[in-house]
Amino acid sequence: MSKKLVVQYPQIGEVQFVPSAIAKYIRISLKPLGGIRVTVPRRASIRMAMAFVETKIDWIVRAQSRIAAHENQYNIFTPEIINTIRKEAKAYLPQRTEQLATKHGFRYRGVTVKNLSSRWGSCSAINHINLNIHLVRLPQYLSDYVILHELTHTVHKNHSDLFWQSLNMVTDGKAKQLAAEMKQYRTQLQNLHRS
Repeated sequence: MSKKLVVQYPQIGEVQFVPSAIAKYIRISLKPLGGIRVTVPRRASIRMAMAFVETKIDWIVRAQSRIAAHENQYNIFTPEIINTIRKEAKAYLPQRTEQLATKHGFRYRGVTVKNLSSRWGSCSAINHINLNIHLVRLPQYLSDYVILHELTHTVHKNHSDLFWQSLNMVTDGKAKQLAAEMKQYRTQLQNLHRS
């Protein structure tokens, strides 16, 4: 399997199958606001991954019910849930940043993943990137947008026209559209940290 594939299942809805060069096993993860993601290692075929999902349909349906009950209640995040989100974020976000930087020719000093209270990400004067652990709860195209936004700040330190032109080049001309879409998640992030 060489690229991401999205499959629609009647019982559980949309499932993203994402290839991984470092994963050893097929893994299913469900995230509030993020849907169902299946990590597929190199040694596994898409047919194997889809068959694995079929064996887990009942478990996924139960998990979806639990998640649905909590998606819009941002005061229910226990330390255990935050710890789980943090682990997933630390495993995924630095790797994804490296992939996007390599693809688009950006250079950065490093990535730190934190439970930030008021922003999704930042880029320091020395091009060190900070990313919010809750990015893994967003749809992947939006978490990719945030990462690309911060990578673009390694070249343009402000939000000048040049910044937006550069960001447009790596987001298929959708920089402003994605920025507007991200605004709906800003209040949710703030509410989460008020709890």
